[in-house]
Amino acid sequence: MNGIKNHGRRAGAPARLCGLAMGAALLLGVAPALMGCSGPRPWNVNGKWRSEKGMVLTVRLLPDGTLEMTDRRGVKHPFRRVGPERWEARISRVARGSVHREGDQLIFRREPTEEAKKPLAEQNGIVLMRRINPVVDRMTRVPETETPGKP
Repeated sequence: MNGIKNHGRRAGAPARLCGLAMGAALLLGVAPALMGCSGPRPWNVNGKWRSEKGMVLTVRLLPDGTLEMTDRRGVKHPFRRVGPERWEARISRVARGSVHREGDQLIFRREPTEEAKKPLAEQNGIVLMRRINPVVDRMTRVPETETPGKP
């Protein structure tokens, strides 16, 4: 046995111990990597993402939790964190945007603000309202080997 004594244990004992340690680590909330066992890698939002509309955005998660999306022109669009894997930003006076994770996709949603729901003008019983349609755009990760642009 290459000079290592087994002391009466079976050969599969280290694997079982790692499995038991992983179970205990999950119950206690300790990262399996700290215990020397390989576990699932955490989901990472950083990288390039392509929207359904064909735009390619570079996404980074800043240390303060802000999601920073940079378009191809170099314009940065910061979204502040409002919940676990959920970010929001004001796009204009009448529209706000939100980004959240759904599986392995990022979902961008544009919605009207409270300001947009107010009437523009009222005269002789006629009310002129602003109309902002909600937009939903799913973004998928661009593989590292693929060049940016339309598929």
